[in-house]
Amino acid sequence: MMRKVVLGFLLLLSLSGFSQTLKTVKELEKTNEKCLDNEANGLQCSTEYYKQMDLLLNKVYNKLRSGLSGDEKSKLKKEQQLWLKKRDQYSETLYSETKEELGTTEGEDFKMILRHNEAEFVKKRVIELIKRL
Repeated sequence: MMRKVVLGFLLLLSLSGFSQTLKTVKELEKTNEKCLDNEANGLQCSTEYYKQMDLLLNKVYNKLRSGLSGDEKSKLKKEQQLWLKKRDQYSETLYSETKEELGTTEGEDFKMILRHNEAEFVKKRVIELIKRL
């Protein structure tokens, strides 16, 4: 099943010369939902979803950056660095809140919740950047 998920994602990226659209994001969401519905290992699905969103973020960022002037590229880079710090802070807060809620940091449920929420955080950034293409 995971192999199909990865192959599906690679196919999505190859369509239309790597055109990153909101449709691509929706397809990744659907793929993740199908994986969670069909896969016994939710952590594996959530981890793959995060990896796919992170890869898409890099593709969209680079595509956006390629069409900018030198000054605009510098501004985008600073903006992205600030976002990365924000992402790291979000992950730390999420870890603490999830630990408090579940009462543990052990087990796949804990890791799956973290990974899924981190993927959703990255997805928001992907959408922000796509809208600027």
